[in-house]
Amino acid sequence: MKFTGYSFIVCGSSKITELHLKTIIKIKNCTLKYIYAEDKIRRDYLSKKYKIPICENLKDPILKECNVALITSKTSKHFNLIISLSKYIN
Repeated sequence: MKFTGYSFIVCGSSKITELHLKTIIKIKNCTLKYIYAEDKIRRDYLSKKYKIPICENLKDPILKECNVALITSKTSKHFNLIISLSKYIN
């Protein structure tokens, strides 16, 4: 399989998330494929601002399109996100 770049699912909507988004969009071969967050207002804001499609749940097969997960949510949520995402992201 030919490497075509990094396709990100972003999990989180905090201020640190936005700092990461600003950096990632500047990197060649990086695509922000989806954003997922519990804070739907902030998620929708970031989705619109950075033109990132929304992932409504972490059981969606669309996650197979991603090869990188950026987790910027609360630390207490990290482990469960990793478990959920590991079923789709290789």
